[in-house]
Amino acid sequence: MIRPLTENREITEAFLLFSRSVMQGGHQAECVVAYTGGSETATVTWHEKQKFWVLIQPERIEDRLWCAFGVEDPTANTHVAITFEINPPRSGVNRQCAGLFIVDNADSVYIAHNGKIAGGRPAAGKTPFIGTQDKNDVVPVDFGDRKLYEYIAIARLDDTAFLDDLAKFVHAVATYKDEIAKSKAAR
Repeated sequence: MIRPLTENREITEAFLLFSRSVMQGGHQAECVVAYTGGSETATVTWHEKQKFWVLIQPERIEDRLWCAFGVEDPTANTHVAITFEINPPRSGVNRQCAGLFIVDNADSVYIAHNGKIAGGRPAAGKTPFIGTQDKNDVVPVDFGDRKLYEYIAIARLDDTAFLDDLAKFVHAVATYKDEIAKSKAAR
């Protein structure tokens, strides 16, 4: 059974491995990062091969570990927009956090996402987005309350394909949001 990491110590360990893995091989770029309601100058890590950037600011939100992702090349653009965030809770269970570290029966740890990616686009949502994902990546997570919750297992933290798997998800979110925006514009 797949379960969430809930203890602060195990989440901290997973986040350190996640951070190292997501930063490895990337190039730093300073740009203006735009988000709903504002923007700020920040240094992001750009992965040229995988065509995505990440901004990790774990102290930004008190009860969760903040990580933003985007697909625009910050070395070619002075302004980039956040595509989505993965914000695992620091401890305990917080289903309002879209991000989560999960562990499978083989003790492999994954970064996961609940599929809620609306980000200012009400027509986008968890159920439709999860339906676009590979069924093998959508896993039931047991929080111990006799219910199983669907999460997308994005990437195993210690896998050599970690960045490629993460990039696949980042681009799937970007494509889905673009399609939602196009369908709203066509109305």
